[in-house]
Amino acid sequence: MRLIGSFRHGAGGKPLAPLLFVLGLLCLPAAGLADDGVVDDASELEGQTIQQLGALQDMAPMLRNVARGRQQVIFEHLRAPGSHVHAEDGFAWAWGCHGGDCARNGLFLGHEPKNGLLWMLLIRDGELDRQVPPRGSPWPAPLVKGVASVSAELAARMARGG
Repeated sequence: MRLIGSFRHGAGGKPLAPLLFVLGLLCLPAAGLADDGVVDDASELEGQTIQQLGALQDMAPMLRNVARGRQQVIFEHLRAPGSHVHAEDGFAWAWGCHGGDCARNGLFLGHEPKNGLLWMLLIRDGELDRQVPPRGSPWPAPLVKGVASVSAELAARMARGG
């Protein structure tokens, strides 16, 4: 039986150190995310996509729960072009716009990592189809500002509580 290589050298006599270094880097947690995949500060999300925002460990289960009956539409918006994540005063938000016009067909996601809260608007054919949380209390100002980037009328509604 012939040995292919030793611990110090891989196949072909090449040192294993560079390979082990690269493998070690791949095992490190992603930048900006805690070891458990939960973001502690909204500013860590700045510049990411709405798909990355929706895939966060503390967002994905909530999003799946509120998407019931609208999963396909919501996931189309998550994959579609839209805004990058903006962060302000502890809140992160982004728009996804399947079809290109968020005011007509869009998905707004807002997140407060500190408390693990989700805000969502689903707009279909120019009408508000789904709102999370449901109507009631006014939305935080940074999220209202995010909604206003697409619809001033809808932002005014969210500022009043829907």
